Amino acid sequence: MKNITEEKNLVFFRGHADTTYRLLPSIMRCDEWYKHERDIYNEVIIECPEEFRECSTHLEHLVLMQHYGVPTRLLDITKNPLVALYFACESHNEKNGEIIVFSTPKSEIKYAKSDTVSVLASLANFAEDEKNVFEETAKKAMSRENFNEKIKRLIHEIRLEKPAFLSEVEKSDITNAFFVLPEKKNRRIVKQDGAFIIYGLINENNDVINKYRYKEKNKLQIFIVKSGKKEEILKELVALSINKATLFPEIEDVAEYIKKKY
Repeated sequence: MKNITEEKNLVFFRGHADTTYRLLPSIMRCDEWYKHERDIYNEVIIECPEEFRECSTHLEHLVLMQHYGVPTRLLDITKNPLVALYFACESHNEKNGEIIVFSTPKSEIKYAKSDTVSVLASLANFAEDEKNVFEETAKKAMSRENFNEKIKRLIHEIRLEKPAFLSEVEKSDITNAFFVLPEKKNRRIVKQDGAFIIYGLINENNDVINKYRYKEKNKLQIFIVKSGKKEEILKELVALSINKATLFPEIEDVAEYIKKKY
C-alpha cells in the first residue's frame, strides 16, 4: 500500500459495519427522505432554532444536522484509520464490516468556504421537482452562461449567504461529489478527525465517488473486518483511546459508554 501515502494525495477512510451498506449519504438511502429533503432541512431549523443560531451557511446547518443524526447530503469520512475501524466494528456483530479507503488528489479537496461547496449545500433547500430541473438542465448541451441563466433560482439561494457569488456554476459540479475539509467548530469532528463528502444530484447508478476508492494496479482494494473479530477489535481499540466516549464527547454518549463498562 505504499502508493496510498503519495504526497499529491490525501487519504480518507470510512467504516461500514455491514458490507452491504451503500456508499451514499443518509438522505439518499430513502426515497421519501430525498423527496422531502427541503422539508426535513427547514423543519429541523424551525423546531430547534437555538441549536442553529450560530450557523450562517447551508453547509454549517448541514454539518450540525449530521451531528444530530438528521438525514443530509453529507457522508462522514475520517483521516484516522482507527476511527474507521471502530465504526466498522461498533454494530451488527453478526455481519462482516468493511473499511473503505479513498485516495484523493489534494488539488480536488474543497474547503468549507468553497463556492462549489456552497452550490451543493444549497441544493438541500430545494423541492424535488426543482432539483430535477437542475439535474436535467445540467445534462443538456449549452454554454455555462446559458446554464447559469437556467438555474438562477439556485444562484439566488447561494447569494443569500454569499452576496458576491458570481454566476459561474459549472454544469458538472451539480452532478458531482466532493471531499470537504470542514472547519473544526464541532467537538465530534475534532475527536473523530472528521471530514465529509458532499453530494450533488447523484443517485446509486452514477455515484462518481467510487473513482476515488483506493486501487493497486487498477484493482480495487477491499478491506473486510470479519464478524467474529469485531468484539475483540473494539477491546483493543479501547487501549488506544478509541471508543464511544472519546469519539462522541457529548455527555449522554459518555454516560452510555461508562454504564456499559460496568
